[in-house]
Amino acid sequence: MRSIWRLTSLIISAIVLALVIGGRLFVLQIINHNFYVALAQDQHELFAELQAKRGEIYVTDKESREPHLLAGNIDLGLLFAVPREIEDKSKTAKILSQEFGLVESEVLAKIDKENDAYEPLAHKLNKTDIEKVKSLNLKGIGVSKEPWRFYPEADFASHILGFVGFAGDEKVGRYGVEGYYNKNLEGRAGFVSEERDAAGAWISVGRREIKAARPGDDLVLTIDRLIQFKAETELKAVVEKWGATGGTIIVIEPKTGFILSLANWPTFDPNNYAEVERVEMFNNPAIFELYEPGSVFKPIVMAIAIDNKVISPFTTYTDGGSVRVDGYTITNYDQRVYGQQTMTNVLEKSINTGMVFVAQKLGEDKLYEGLVGFGFDKLTGIGLDTEAKSSLRDKKA
Repeated sequence: MRSIWRLTSLIISAIVLALVIGGRLFVLQIINHNFYVALAQDQHELFAELQAKRGEIYVTDKESREPHLLAGNIDLGLLFAVPREIEDKSKTAKILSQEFGLVESEVLAKIDKENDAYEPLAHKLNKTDIEKVKSLNLKGIGVSKEPWRFYPEADFASHILGFVGFAGDEKVGRYGVEGYYNKNLEGRAGFVSEERDAAGAWISVGRREIKAARPGDDLVLTIDRLIQFKAETELKAVVEKWGATGGTIIVIEPKTGFILSLANWPTFDPNNYAEVERVEMFNNPAIFELYEPGSVFKPIVMAIAIDNKVISPFTTYTDGGSVRVDGYTITNYDQRVYGQQTMTNVLEKSINTGMVFVAQKLGEDKLYEGLVGFGFDKLTGIGLDTEAKSSLRDKKA
């Protein structure tokens, strides 16, 4: 009986053990399958992102029609470390801090990682620094090429261009066309994924996948380089002459609506955007700041009135020099009394009381609808980042 009981206990124990092992295998291979596959890939595969070449930005001029580069790319050095290959981390951190002006404690914190395969340490190394890295011959320390945005004409057209800066660790276009067309300019990154052994060597019979990067699109702006240069030069001179805080010039081709120049002063150098103390400097006043339209608004109101057939160019009224509206007295800018005038005369002489006459004939509802029809409640879609919407208030406000 005792032998039978022992045999039965052994069989039960074996069954229980088999169930435990089987259950554990089920959890590992079925339930947590994706987790362990990802973990294995992290240990045995190399995944290297291939950076896409950012598209370049050009302008032309009517005289030569030759493209002029305003935003391009330049390769500079990237100092990096492979922490698991560094033997004396303290000594390495001290040497790097002395040679490249880095903070020793920060370098040590980055390289003091036993199994880390890659840590960037410094960007924008010049040729001299690159040669210095090679001559130091530090184990686990290397240098590679890293593309950076370059603006060969410094602050020229800076508010049009914007710049490429960082959002976290990612380089992105900010402001101007760099920001507005960032998706077009940045292209699409590629990658290389290849299986490696425990020592980090590529397994020749292992899986390998390569996807090439797609370069970004180049842009050719409607800006005429010569007109832009003239506008910026004259604007700077006028601002400095009269002690103004700033100024803007916009030149548009009437037949096409093309913007031939959009100049602002003061400007900034997008190559050194990090040195700008006030972030407000990056805002393009021509599209970001709101202006009281003044007399240039008169043709808009007149067009709405003519479109609604409440007046014609030949409609007349009699100007008395001033008119009362909601408790306010509106006078002409030159304090003159013009007498009987046509609507054409009102625009030619910029008569304020004449526009009051037109607005009253038009009425609030039709005026508001006309302004909406002209798009005053919408962005223009000019193609520059950070464009601000107008402050057209609701007619009931």
